Amino acid sequence: MLTNTLMNQLAETHGPLTFGPERRAHARVGFDCPVRWGDEGQERFGWARDASDCGAGFTVPLSSAPAPGERVRLIFQLDNYCDWLLNRQARVKYCEPIEGGLCHVGVQFAPLPRHLD
Repeated sequence: MLTNTLMNQLAETHGPLTFGPERRAHARVGFDCPVRWGDEGQERFGWARDASDCGAGFTVPLSSAPAPGERVRLIFQLDNYCDWLLNRQARVKYCEPIEGGLCHVGVQFAPLPRHLD
């Protein structure tokens, strides 16, 4: 899970991904790494673009693009030894075809459960 502290540290190190003022509720941090994604029993591959506290973006071949509304799980492969499992249910918000037979995918994470005191 990305926390605001981690997001701030990543943004300070790598800079924001946005050009101009941030319009989202949670700032995005750019990622440039492979991503495995899918639902139970079917894992597919793509390329991570960005992530925030409440969502992520990645690019996939158009032929394997998920449908808006589909629920998926994401794993960012940060390097050869470290995978980052985004252990939250994610819902596909959009799939936008781009050139080269690819598609930009945006997902929104399910809210974290609130703990009762």
